[in-house]
Amino acid sequence: MENGESKRSAIKQVASGRFGVTMWYLTNSDELQIKIAQGAKPGEGGELPRHQGR
Repeated sequence: MENGESKRSAIKQVASGRFGVTMWYLTNSDELQIKIAQGAKPGEGGELPRHQGR
């Protein structure tokens, strides 16, 4: 690369559903971002059933 640019990303992101994360992937970055989220149950749309909500 020209002007001292590098193809490697300075920031790596890892999420619970990401496959192929290796030690090399994690250690070749300046910053590591771990993304965590709570998903809804399939088919329920994240809404409470009638008997649980008021």
